[in-house]
Amino acid sequence: MPSSDPFLLIPSAEIPDERTALTAESKVQVQKTPQFLVLIVISMTLLIFWLLHAFEDFHNSRKHLQLGSGMIPASLAAERLHCVENPYGVCDTEVTVSQMGPEQGCFGAPGDEAKGKFFVTSFHTGTSNEMSWLTDKLGLNTNIGGFCAHIQASKGNEDNPYVFDNDRVASIWKDKPLAERLESYAGVISTDTSHAMYPFLQNPAFEDKPLIIWITNRYDITMSEHMPQASFDTFLRAMENASCCRKNVYFVAAHDSEIEFAKVKYPHMDVSRWRTIYPIGHESRWLHREMMAEHRTHSNVNQEPFKSETLCVYPSANEPGMMKEYRESLAKANVHFDDTLGRTGPRTYGGPRGMSIMCKAILHVPYAPNTMALWENVQIGNVFFLPSANLVAKWRASDKITVFQMSRSLNGMDRPLTEDFLNRTEWYRPDRQALFVYFNSPEDLVSKFRSLDFNKKRQEMRAYMDKHENQQLAKWKDLFAEVNQHAHTARVMRPPDMKK
Repeated sequence: MPSSDPFLLIPSAEIPDERTALTAESKVQVQKTPQFLVLIVISMTLLIFWLLHAFEDFHNSRKHLQLGSGMIPASLAAERLHCVENPYGVCDTEVTVSQMGPEQGCFGAPGDEAKGKFFVTSFHTGTSNEMSWLTDKLGLNTNIGGFCAHIQASKGNEDNPYVFDNDRVASIWKDKPLAERLESYAGVISTDTSHAMYPFLQNPAFEDKPLIIWITNRYDITMSEHMPQASFDTFLRAMENASCCRKNVYFVAAHDSEIEFAKVKYPHMDVSRWRTIYPIGHESRWLHREMMAEHRTHSNVNQEPFKSETLCVYPSANEPGMMKEYRESLAKANVHFDDTLGRTGPRTYGGPRGMSIMCKAILHVPYAPNTMALWENVQIGNVFFLPSANLVAKWRASDKITVFQMSRSLNGMDRPLTEDFLNRTEWYRPDRQALFVYFNSPEDLVSKFRSLDFNKKRQEMRAYMDKHENQQLAKWKDLFAEVNQHAHTARVMRPPDMKK
């Protein structure tokens, strides 16, 4: 078992003592007899052998030290290995579960072994966490992390790892060592950014290798307002061709709205082979280590959850508009609330685990049909109080709230946000209502917050999520069985003797 001490990098016995190895503590009186010279030669020879052996031990311990492994939390190592500068913070160990390597733009680092594994691209802590948990749960054979190699080749987007234009794709495959490493993977799984699959769709080496596109955030997103149109059009055509006609490419929506989005915005996209596998939301061992490391000095995320009496306001885009009306009502009703979460920056309040300690419940106005945080919070037992679908639609129409993805000119979807659409999202689907509490006014919120039996609600949520987990795991197993059947050289699962 690895050490629980995050600062224990290398056993001290394996580190050569440079003072005794390289300097003399006292002068040696050398006798001029040949016998003494022989003794000196023998001693020096033994010392050299000892130093070589010590160096080999040191090198091996460094080689086996993995960022994000049990020996050192990746967040503590991030300052030591940050290879690609960008404003998004997605090319370092905050999203990379595996050892940092060439895929992340760290060309001086070897990375984990790639041959025969699946490369899982992720620029999002939530998708990295989900795939890390799934890897452990199902015994998958993966390397998980950002795909930041050669971002400088994208003209006009030199600091944007989300953009894979034609110049960057060409630069990736012209880099022979990187190309050989990538082509040694048995297959690729993309998560939050489907554009990361584009280089592999363009490379003949992956014509028969399984490519799984898990679409969690609209497959056309590039996080760029000046994406080269020719490159973007080529990407869209490659995706459409893969969806209809390439049996080695598997399209998996993380929620049904992704399929609706594709059908409405891109009528030429054939979605008949798409399937839906929802997030499960468990905290992985990797993310748990990250949270423990990041909050070890200023927040105890190991405290017992669900002891707080505070109604926490979720730190996202729509809550400020709601709180202009609701703040006074909550204060008059003597409901203790906290709307300061996240103000000091991202990853500062401990995520779902931190909120389970600081909050009795969470007040949220959804801004998208689905989020990874939705599943992470309900999985841990956090109770969300949500405005009704009717209220959200009215607020958006009056601009009281500012955003709901896939509507009102966002993401190229020029349609109003309707109650009908909201009722098809993960927050408001009739079969999801066991997970949430809905309100229609400030008074209704106060009444339900005070009267809710929180223990009973969490039991209801737990029963729902246990069933949900079994259903989604069965879907992943079916997908991987299909992959193994059609690509016999690609083993998604580890052989039994390699399972942890």
